[in-house]
Amino acid sequence: MTMAEVEEPTLVTRILNHARRPAAAGGRGSHLRAVRTPSQPDSDTGGRPLRWPWLATAFDVILITGTPSLAEALTRFSLFHDLATLGGHPHLVQLLALMALVVLVGLGATTQGFRRLARSHRSLLAVAGMLTVVAGAGWLLLLFFSPLLLIVLLVAKFL
Repeated sequence: MTMAEVEEPTLVTRILNHARRPAAAGGRGSHLRAVRTPSQPDSDTGGRPLRWPWLATAFDVILITGTPSLAEALTRFSLFHDLATLGGHPHLVQLLALMALVVLVGLGATTQGFRRLARSHRSLLAVAGMLTVVAGAGWLLLLFFSPLLLIVLLVAKFL
């Protein structure tokens, strides 16, 4: 067979040959970056679940169930009541804690107990954490600083 007898490959043949070459050789997909599928996790926590979302979930349940009774008990002490209930709004504390709880329960179910987190899951986890912190900030301040505050009030009363 001489050079004159060899046909030049058709356009279809060239496209098919290009598609069959591996990406490293400049074939199909060599100019594309790898795309992550939505089901593929962004990070894996090594089979161990994150612990803070579980603690935040428990704290949200405590806030939802305990805020009304504790707020009623603190009504005689307006300073403590206002501090613990975000300025006297116990329903706001419950609403924020409930929103955080809904997000955390949904994430716990879809991420195998906070074991496999995609980027969107991490964003939702941050939002739920902020909701929990805002809802419980007054109660945490009251819990940690009430002994100090009581001492200051007692000293001020005797001076």
